[in-house]
Amino acid sequence: MTPDELRKLDAEIHQEAMGIGPACWCGSVTDGYCPKTGECNRCGQKVCPHYSTDIAAAWKVVEKITTDPLWDFILVVHPHETEAIFRDANGTDFTGYADAAAEAPLAICEAALNAVRFHAKIAKGEAG
Repeated sequence: MTPDELRKLDAEIHQEAMGIGPACWCGSVTDGYCPKTGECNRCGQKVCPHYSTDIAAAWKVVEKITTDPLWDFILVVHPHETEAIFRDANGTDFTGYADAAAEAPLAICEAALNAVRFHAKIAKGEAG
């Protein structure tokens, strides 16, 4: 994924999995970021954490989802691949993959979005 695609994923996680609301994904915000306000100087939105590349931020996603006792989380690190799995109370697995252990945050984010989007559809009566 490109840096912009990763930042867009971060913003989707921020809004959909963390439930915090819209966030900047303008790409790299290092030169357009105001540390005092926490806002992007280009779009004016709050800048979200780097969930897809920072394991500490990604782990907050795991903690948020598994706060609900109906969810379990499994992280499997293989020599050349990382697999993140959120398992719901029905035993359904929502999986994300990454090419290396260092990319575990990406796998966590993909699995989290798969899980929350599926359950959002159920809540709306759009999936079964």
